[in-house]
Amino acid sequence: MDVGYLVSMCFGSPERTRFHGTPSTLIDLHAESLGLEPITVQTTAQDLEAAVQESLQRLTELDVKGVIFGDIGLD
Repeated sequence: MDVGYLVSMCFGSPERTRFHGTPSTLIDLHAESLGLEPITVQTTAQDLEAAVQESLQRLTELDVKGVIFGDIGLD
């Protein structure tokens, strides 16, 4: 399996991940340390579903064949 991207759903200012509140800059550093391209998606509670759908469309355009969903807790 070839993994190329790490997609994060973020909100607020400064940007933080949607569920754990981890700063998106830390997630970007984590992705880069793994050799992955970080993709940060701004979202609100009201548009989360649309943001996920747009992210999946973007990944399709990048010729991504599959995705894995989960959280990264850096506690």
